[in-house]
Amino acid sequence: MSEQSRQASPSRSIDELERLVLHFVAAKRSLSSTALVSRAHDVVTTARGLVEEKAVLTAKNAFVRQGVLEEATVLVAVRDALDSIGRETDVDFKAVIHQLDLADNRLQATLVQLTSTQVDTSELHSRGATPDNQKTLHDFIDEDTHLNLIESLRSTIDSHKAAEGDFQRSQDSFDDQIRALDAAVNDADQATENQDDLSPIPPLFHALTTHATETASLLGSLVAHYDLCTSALKHTEGGGEAARQANPSSAEDAPEDSLYKNLPLGPLNEHERQEMLAVVENDAQEVEDVILEIRERLSEMEAQLEQLQAHSQAIRLRHKLLGRVLNLLRTLGGNLPVFISAAKLYGNNWSVLKETLIAKAEELASLTDFYESFIASYASLLQEVNRRHAVENKMQRIADKARREIESLYKEDVAMREDFVRGTGEFLPRDIWPGLVDAPRRWDIRAASPEMQREPEEDEQHQ
Repeated sequence: MSEQSRQASPSRSIDELERLVLHFVAAKRSLSSTALVSRAHDVVTTARGLVEEKAVLTAKNAFVRQGVLEEATVLVAVRDALDSIGRETDVDFKAVIHQLDLADNRLQATLVQLTSTQVDTSELHSRGATPDNQKTLHDFIDEDTHLNLIESLRSTIDSHKAAEGDFQRSQDSFDDQIRALDAAVNDADQATENQDDLSPIPPLFHALTTHATETASLLGSLVAHYDLCTSALKHTEGGGEAARQANPSSAEDAPEDSLYKNLPLGPLNEHERQEMLAVVENDAQEVEDVILEIRERLSEMEAQLEQLQAHSQAIRLRHKLLGRVLNLLRTLGGNLPVFISAAKLYGNNWSVLKETLIAKAEELASLTDFYESFIASYASLLQEVNRRHAVENKMQRIADKARREIESLYKEDVAMREDFVRGTGEFLPRDIWPGLVDAPRRWDIRAASPEMQREPEEDEQHQ
């Protein structure tokens, strides 16, 4: 020690030594903050791992999300294309049904006309026949013909309805899977809030590294203070022994044997030593504040780490949910050929059924044409009957007139024959002409049935 320090008063030296020992003990105790700084280092290391994981998962999530959006766009386009098949088929089906309805309405109106048209039985009565009951034109048609045709139409329409039901169920399943996919995407989007905002992770990690740097710096100041306390003790007589007595639990770790045992012990004069003691005294007042600041910064780092972990957990959850979206997308992609095949089958079936329905509609129209022709023919028949009756009446009048004229001629001929016989009979022998006294030939004019064929000799006789 210097000459000035040896001449210092004993009481002052004792007080300085005691205070120096107290500061040394407090400084050594403050080095327990090394655990806090170590924890801060662990926090930063953990946060760095979270940041790296976040970067990887965020890139994956963005890639998957973009891919899902593109695939969803394709799926919606496919769904619309399949739905257009259903819409076009429905429009076409309604047009054909309208055509069938018109044909059926026409048929029903014709059937009503057949039912309401009674058959004229006067001809039967004129021929001596008695009908069992009053008949209509409907009684003369084969009702099974149009009934079977209508039943066949209904069966064809039911077949289309069944195919339409199968197609609609396929479309509903497609819709359900698209909705499930959309809901899964929404769940994934809601897993992390404020997706469009800046990520909080970079500023949080920056704050963490700042806190870690500051805690390391604060620990360095504590170490420097401990180092200065050790140096001061080494430059103070009895300092080492006093430190061991004040801190017996660290007797084996005396300043000379500590981490700083290689600290160079250069010569100091009393003025330099007093300046060192003043620095020690001043720094000793800040030790607790430094420790408190380290604790506060570590506490802030722990809170920030929790925020990072919460955000990372949300990103992990989003990644997991997007994985579920991919599974749904794979399932939907696997079912897509089934949905497309169902739509094609529906369209092909309708093409076949449409031709069948159109053919049956034409057949229904032809049947109606036949029934209408039947009604028109019956009306013509009534006209023909009237015409025939008119001709029959005219022939009757001619026959009656001829009959009267023949009868008159007959009587005239009889009278003239009698006059001839009276005037010449006494002069002419009876056998000179066999027919001399014969009566005139009788002529019979009568109606004959069309089915009856007259005998040739009968015709000759009547001639």
